[in-house]
Amino acid sequence: MKAIQPIIIATLITLTGCATGKNYSQHEMISESTERVFTYDYSIPKSDKNTLWKRARDYFAATYGDSRAVFRIQDESDGILIGKGIHTWIFADVLLCSNEYHVRFAAKNEKARLQFELIQDVPALSKCLGYPLPSKVAYQDMVKIFSETSSNLEKALTGEEQPNDFKNF
Repeated sequence: MKAIQPIIIATLITLTGCATGKNYSQHEMISESTERVFTYDYSIPKSDKNTLWKRARDYFAATYGDSRAVFRIQDESDGILIGKGIHTWIFADVLLCSNEYHVRFAAKNEKARLQFELIQDVPALSKCLGYPLPSKVAYQDMVKIFSETSSNLEKALTGEEQPNDFKNF
């Protein structure tokens, strides 16, 4: 029975590919020359490194539930956060696939930088062994998520997203 499962999956993928016709190109993996590093710089006047670092840490903790789940390194004195994220996507409505990316944040007085870098590898949990990089559709989703994360982080760094009334009791 176990030997039949790969045949069934391959048949389903083939049939899905035939059924989608023109849409098959969206399931193709991005090329190795596709941009994989996304860097966002912020200028936050009158903000010191420690304040920016704490705001970033708090933003990621609120967004991901716990900043320690994402970041392996959290060094306030150096103003850096370094970790990994994972993006999960569905291939041809059949397989659950994943790709990982590095997340790096650095703060200095009055400025900060956020960087995402796609990792060319197949994570252990991914069912798409032939996809060390995401499909074209998954890539577009990832780029959108990176951009939205950057925009929301910028609001947090400027103090716009801080609930000012929370501590007023």
